[in-house]
Amino acid sequence: PDRTNGIIYFVDCEYDGTTSYVWSLTLSDDSIEELDSIPYDVNDIFLIGNDIHVSYVDTPAYELLSDVIRPDGEVSAEWHNTGGGYNVEAINEIGGADGSYLYAGYNEEVIDIYTMSTFDLSSYDSGKITRITIWGYETSYNTGIEVGASNLLSPDPYRQYEFLFASPEGYTWKSATYSGLDFNQADLDDLELILKWFGYTPWPQSFAEIETLYAEVFFEGDFKDTELHIKNINQGTSVSQIVGPVADRSYNMSQVVVVGTDVYFLWKWSDNNVELLKYDSSGGIITQQLNTQTDFGPNTNLPPIDQRGLSYDENNIISFVLDDGSNTYYYYTYSISDDAFTKGVEYNISLMLDRNTASTVREKGLDLSEYKLYYIDTGGILTLFATPDLDAPIIAITDNFLMTSNGKLYERLESFADITKTITNGFLNQYDIGYPNYK
Repeated sequence: PDRTNGIIYFVDCEYDGTTSYVWSLTLSDDSIEELDSIPYDVNDIFLIGNDIHVSYVDTPAYELLSDVIRPDGEVSAEWHNTGGGYNVEAINEIGGADGSYLYAGYNEEVIDIYTMSTFDLSSYDSGKITRITIWGYETSYNTGIEVGASNLLSPDPYRQYEFLFASPEGYTWKSATYSGLDFNQADLDDLELILKWFGYTPWPQSFAEIETLYAEVFFEGDFKDTELHIKNINQGTSVSQIVGPVADRSYNMSQVVVVGTDVYFLWKWSDNNVELLKYDSSGGIITQQLNTQTDFGPNTNLPPIDQRGLSYDENNIISFVLDDGSNTYYYYTYSISDDAFTKGVEYNISLMLDRNTASTVREKGLDLSEYKLYYIDTGGILTLFATPDLDAPIIAITDNFLMTSNGKLYERLESFADITKTITNGFLNQYDIGYPNYK
């Protein structure tokens, strides 16, 4: 929330399954505005000063590579050859004109079929061919030269040829592309290019000439290095850091906590231990913390998503929950000034995000298995302040509201009432040191 201007920012990561949309809700007029879209799942949205930021990681993807294949043999040859010899030798040169070319004219139908050179895909993580573009250096009049490939054709081959349209004024490079392919090495090795001219037109001056023919093959190579991004939506700028190829690996990260112009968050990379990263917005860099301790120890894991909030005591200490590797959750604190962490005792709790707490109110934590509420005192000290009499576990808490798993919402008032009007028993426990009641 932007408490100063009365705006709530949120992200919809499931609108079309591929894009995250960033929205703002202005409370004064109940208006919603789309601010940005990110082509990946956004992990978190937060403010640094007045600027809106989002954090996200690239979706695992392969590098898109390409290679060229050329005719290297003939299956059939019906085009006329100005240079004599084999037709394949007239059109497989590298570059443009070499003095010899193929031609066809009015009232002719000619088809050449060429076997193609190949290359090895086995060394790549994927090697999947997704697109093939056929290039021709040619000229024609009144109709185009048709090109295709034997294993690109549908049951109706005449509708799957593509035209290389040129003008009679001179030679130009023209191309036809086949997209959405799912080809492998065998498909590439079997590829044959088809060169066709159908000259039965009303215009006797129709003709076609072609100097060069080849195919550019686009394929998925190795996994790209995955990048962690933090984007400033207001400025339209991003900072990114390579975190390595994903392949069969995975990542998890916590929500962030903003301390001045710095942003801290937890990072877990596959079977590695949990680390603490810091984004310095003034310097535009992302760095790993815990220079001496390196990480949070062997076998540490991030807790479930609803326990990944980080809290700040507005002084020096960041608090959070980690799994020590045994599916047991412990309360940790991190000292910014000392760049060191302390592992506390076992707590199955969820902490409020620092941004969801007014500056004058202590941040709180809620127990996920018992009806207990905590506040975080200076120094990251976790203190029990309430054990309300509820009928379902607590699932969320803010400065003024509390919600339980059966959908009941409680508001902080002088005399509280369940706003669903279904609760008669009291939630009358008094906050320690000046906190009011919930009911």
